[in-house]
Amino acid sequence: MGLKPPSSRDRASKIQEENRKLLDRLLAIDKGKARVDNRLIEHKPESHFSRQRERTAEKIVKENRELLRRIEEQQSHYDHRQTHRDYKQHADRVGKISKYPLWNGRGNEWRNY
Repeated sequence: MGLKPPSSRDRASKIQEENRKLLDRLLAIDKGKARVDNRLIEHKPESHFSRQRERTAEKIVKENRELLRRIEEQQSHYDHRQTHRDYKQHADRVGKISKYPLWNGRGNEWRNY
């Protein structure tokens, strides 16, 4: 007696069973119960030097924040009125120098500026 070929009903039930197993595996992976782990894991630095660099970077960030806070707390010292007075005084002095001749130090040569 020979083996009978599987009927289409037997074949469909076998495919259904395989699909159910595949779906169960996918659900297990999604729930995290499976052994497969494809999530990125953030590794902590393990060497002495990397921990030292991390501490140094944290120290620099802390110092920068402190410096920024100190800068932001300072009041402006710029006085535009005083700057304008200084400019007028400078322009007045340049005008006075220009009105009188200056001796250049070589013989009897005088120059008007």
